[in-house]
Amino acid sequence: MRKTSVTLLTWFLLCMPALAQTVGGSAGAISANAQARWDKVLDSAAVETPKLVTSLVVVGLGWLIGKRLTVLWSRRQRQNEQDLEVAREFHELYGDFFALWKLWNYLVRDLGAEALPGASRWEILDRACKSEVKVESTLVRLASERRLTPGDIETLGRFRQRYQQLRECIRDNVPLEWDHSEHPDYLEFKTLAPQVAAIIAGIGPVRPQLLTKITSNVYETPNRRKRRGPQAGA
Repeated sequence: MRKTSVTLLTWFLLCMPALAQTVGGSAGAISANAQARWDKVLDSAAVETPKLVTSLVVVGLGWLIGKRLTVLWSRRQRQNEQDLEVAREFHELYGDFFALWKLWNYLVRDLGAEALPGASRWEILDRACKSEVKVESTLVRLASERRLTPGDIETLGRFRQRYQQLRECIRDNVPLEWDHSEHPDYLEFKTLAPQVAAIIAGIGPVRPQLLTKITSNVYETPNRRKRRGPQAGA
């Protein structure tokens, strides 16, 4: 038994250097493989990092630009809705002008106050003033929010003066004497109105003569034109 133990111990001592060399070689091989893998990782990182940074920058810029465009689109959408609302109000003001003009002339000249018991000069004047105030408010909005050209400014200024004529006639207790379809002030009012509506809606130039042609007296029935005369009121 002792002889066997001595033999095993002697064999172990003789094999130790070889085992140490083998383990050392294996560790070296493992260390070399790890270093090679690490070098590959670094090489890949050096190649892929710029791509990743570029992708992140592109995504970030896309998000910022998209958000900015969304805000601008929403703002433009609200602006368009406001413009359409103001344009509708202007159309109503244009109709109010003609309604008050006809009513006033019937009251002061054509029929007389006794024929219109439900109307009064001061009531019509009040309505005319309120309509004119709304026109002034529209002009303030355009002057503060739009880049008006010299032509736009002239159009708005001339329309404002024509719109005021009705209120001035009621104030002076005289009819608005636009007594035929070729009256210069009447034609100018009809020509300016579509241009003002286009400025409000921001739709660009229009053909201002279209309204005067549409509302011309030439489309009256022959019998009515004969009764009224060739230059009858519009």
